[in-house]
Amino acid sequence: MSDLLRAWCDGRKLLALRLTLDRMTPEERSKLLEKIDLLCRIKRIPGYARFLAAVCQNGMALRYGPDSLRDDLYIVLSAVRRSPNAIHYASPKMQACRRVMLAAVSRDGTVLRFLPSRSDRDVVLAAVRQNGLAIQYADRELRLDKDVVLAANVLAIRYADRELRLDKDVVLAAVRQNVLAIRYADRELRLDKDVVLAAVRQNVLAIRYADRELRLDKDVVLAAVRQNGLAILYADRELQLDKDVVLAAVRQDGLAIRFAGGELQRDKDVVLAAVSSDGEAVRYARYRDGDIWRAAVSTTGAALRWLWRRNQIGSMLMHDLHHADEATHERAIREVELAAVQSDGCALQYVRTNGKADRDVVLAAVRRDGRALQYASPELRADHLVVSTAARCSGVQVVFFLSDAQRWDPRLSPWLRLSPRACAWRRVRGAIWRAAIVAFWRHKTHLPHHATMLHGMAALTELLSPVPLGIDARVRSKCEHADTIDLQHEMGGWWSGTLKDAFVSF
Repeated sequence: MSDLLRAWCDGRKLLALRLTLDRMTPEERSKLLEKIDLLCRIKRIPGYARFLAAVCQNGMALRYGPDSLRDDLYIVLSAVRRSPNAIHYASPKMQACRRVMLAAVSRDGTVLRFLPSRSDRDVVLAAVRQNGLAIQYADRELRLDKDVVLAANVLAIRYADRELRLDKDVVLAAVRQNVLAIRYADRELRLDKDVVLAAVRQNVLAIRYADRELRLDKDVVLAAVRQNGLAILYADRELQLDKDVVLAAVRQDGLAIRFAGGELQRDKDVVLAAVSSDGEAVRYARYRDGDIWRAAVSTTGAALRWLWRRNQIGSMLMHDLHHADEATHERAIREVELAAVQSDGCALQYVRTNGKADRDVVLAAVRRDGRALQYASPELRADHLVVSTAARCSGVQVVFFLSDAQRWDPRLSPWLRLSPRACAWRRVRGAIWRAAIVAFWRHKTHLPHHATMLHGMAALTELLSPVPLGIDARVRSKCEHADTIDLQHEMGGWWSGTLKDAFVSF
């Protein structure tokens, strides 16, 4: 240490540095001395600083260095920290250096396969923590080490020794982290109910890797379907015919009825539980009556499309009301449609044509979702009460389904976030735009842009429908004094923006 300090500083600086070192912890002292040693080498060895900078930028540059520098600890450490595979070009002494090996595997665990020593427990632990699959390159003794296997990625259990793949604690710890680890467990443990239950509670898909004997176990399958009803797909056929299992599955996810046994798809209790969970489940049900349809559309309004697509709602309701007249039958269908749009306004698109013209049905739909306005009949889309209800519900989202007159109607402006003044001006601006485009095409061969705009403004008097008083007078005034008006200045940003670009593009 004394020689190193004398090489770096002299006199009073040396004394001050020694006093500083005395106050440091051993770890801090070691780091400081390493830095001083590195600075001494930079001063003493020609080209050292340049090569150090090169390997710091690209570690693979180590291959082009002289043997003396490829045997230098600081150079090699800098190289492998930047590019772990640069350890190939280090000297044998540096490749066997524990510190270099740790630096390399900490950046890329798979470098372990190139190291001369793969039996160092700390090096292997560092490698498998960085990349669990590096365990396959460790010595067999370490692949029998429980701590090493647990430190690895859980999927690396497939490379562990068979003794550990038979260890229940190891496999349980693995499947709690990643359920796919059960795939690589020994068959004896895939028959273990505790292991499979732990895996299923972590992820229901684990049931697909369980042994068939456990896929016949009602407790295991119930644990799976209560977490995800669709797990019934991987259950044994016998349990797909078990009413308790199927009921548990459809209560969690109504669409699980798709994988139930055929007889249970006709069971009213099962079907009702399924459509109460998800109305779309009616698509796979084989038993349908008025109660089923009403429950389905009340849960999911869009289920109405399956009712009409299968063309069975009429027959089912008639079965319920076989003594009723046509008017009663029509009222029953209307009740189903109302229940659907009250659940999902946009289910209006699946309502019959005469239902889309029913004011009560359409009002119920737009109260739920204003965007349902687009599916209403043309007569009701012009109805102010229907339009204002839709605007009140969904605000500016309904603007795409309104006519121009409705869009700038001051009565709707509070919900469309437009002031009456802005509505009036936008109507005028739209009229100017249309008139100017028409005039431009009529006169584009001999009229400049500003004259075209003036012709458009003159035509505006024919296009203006009721607007605030005084606007058409101002337009006429501009047309009468066209020779003195700089129209481009008058129109300001509007002229220099969209309209100007449109004219230039012709």
